[in-house]
Amino acid sequence: MAQAQAVLGGVVLAHQGDQVVVTYRSGEAPEGVDAVRCDVSDTASVDAAFTEIEKTWGPVDVVVANAG
Repeated sequence: MAQAQAVLGGVVLAHQGDQVVVTYRSGEAPEGVDAVRCDVSDTASVDAAFTEIEKTWGPVDVVVANAG
């Protein structure tokens, strides 16, 4: 349920014109938003996700933590 709410929030922001990139740990990327695989319990994974996001979409302005 929390993942669905986070994705829905991302979709709403994207429809308002914001660039939204979500992270996901396993399975397929959520539909409707840009996504990068990231395991928040692994520092190297988080660093790699930020590197990929910043290289592809530019600097990160806002981070919403919704793990767990």
